Amino acid sequence: MNRTLVLGMDGGGTVTTTWIGDASGAVLGRGQAGPSNIKAVSAKAARNALDLSVLAAFEDAGLDVTPVEVSCLGLAGFDREEDKDWLHKWASQTDWVRRLILVNDGDLALAAGTPRGVGVALIAGTGSIAVGRAEDGRKSRAGGWGYLFGDEGSGYAIAASALRRVARRADGRDPRGGDDALTRHLCRALNIEDTAGLVRAIYGQGFDRAKVAQLAPAVIAASLEDQGIIDEIITPAGVDLADLVIAAARPLGWLGGPLSLAMAGGFLLHCDALSGVVLDQLAARGYDVQALRVENPVEGALMLARRELAVTEAAIDLLVDGAVEHSLRLSFRDLSAIPDESQIHDVASFHPGKKGQAVDLRALLTLALPLPAANYLTLHADRDDFHVSIPLEEIRDRGMVVYRLGDSSLSLDQGGPIRFLIRDPASCHSAELDDCANVKYLSRIELTVKRGRDNRPEDDAAHAELHRKANEPDVRSDP
Repeated sequence: MNRTLVLGMDGGGTVTTTWIGDASGAVLGRGQAGPSNIKAVSAKAARNALDLSVLAAFEDAGLDVTPVEVSCLGLAGFDREEDKDWLHKWASQTDWVRRLILVNDGDLALAAGTPRGVGVALIAGTGSIAVGRAEDGRKSRAGGWGYLFGDEGSGYAIAASALRRVARRADGRDPRGGDDALTRHLCRALNIEDTAGLVRAIYGQGFDRAKVAQLAPAVIAASLEDQGIIDEIITPAGVDLADLVIAAARPLGWLGGPLSLAMAGGFLLHCDALSGVVLDQLAARGYDVQALRVENPVEGALMLARRELAVTEAAIDLLVDGAVEHSLRLSFRDLSAIPDESQIHDVASFHPGKKGQAVDLRALLTLALPLPAANYLTLHADRDDFHVSIPLEEIRDRGMVVYRLGDSSLSLDQGGPIRFLIRDPASCHSAELDDCANVKYLSRIELTVKRGRDNRPEDDAAHAELHRKANEPDVRSDP
């Protein structure tokens, strides 16, 4: 099957879902596994869930596991830098992805459930979080603090609150006693006869936070028989969730009026009383909410992966032409597909202070096949109208085309999306080959018979200043 593949993953405290699609928008395979929130389960369990989910998606698509072009992971619990490093290491070890995008699980709902990804997304599943994104790209978030001192309005919070009430009623501290709808539904969900089995069931081995959250449907069922549960448990939870939405909206300037709201998470979507309280609270506080239910946030992951694919391929467009047998127009994907033996994975080994991955110039020349009469290689940077023409034989074995940093193309601040570097800086001291040949914003490599366009400064002071700028460590950190 010759198609560009993308992958999206939505992982949380209950389930991890992976979809594989192509660039056209088709979904080819779906996979699912257990929880992958590293704050809720062990690193080993999280990795196992990630692996199984990906493998199941490939199997469902009828494909062998093969590197996808872009993968977007929206995983709860992976917000710290060390967590992201863990994910990058995992992805590199599994060797199934070329570019990895890491976002919060709330970003997936935002992408799938709001116009152009602008608005606020509210997720209430095992945990809870709200994230916002403005038209200008500014972002905000509220919640996501975890079950010990956060996750208000989540499935876990609701279930824990219900268990406390059942315990009080069993003790006689609640005048309603222990034979009530809430007690009956929770005991049935736990497969115990009465509250005497609560401690054994809840504190038994393997009964983790995710399993506590899975008691939320029993609380919802009990609320249909007891209005008190709605008043005392569900309504306060809805108020907490509305507070999260407002806390995410206000930093972006949305103090009232129209607000696009994506609602996601199994608990929020399957408890009409809860979602109703959220919307009523927001209306009471001056918001005109356009709400959309997001049943499959993983769709947002695929959308973000496809968007990254389109942006990167549009950003990189390197032309190799002139006195060659085969003119080339190369995208990020084309450069990434060049065999590993022609990839220079860390240009810092030649240029301390600079980072990035490059393709050996010889690999591009092999593809283009310069004509025997070609004597010069001319580098064009259309962005700043800078052009350098170098004797081909002097640069053939020394040039490298830097096109990526981490999982993305170089930014403009890094001299990208493509820049040209000379492999051995110490050799840059001939009349025609100097530091000015380290060209930023490279857009075209032209092979010419005679010396091509060259507008390097001839004045010594201007020449020195250009060299100084070219040698600044402009690629500062991984994206």
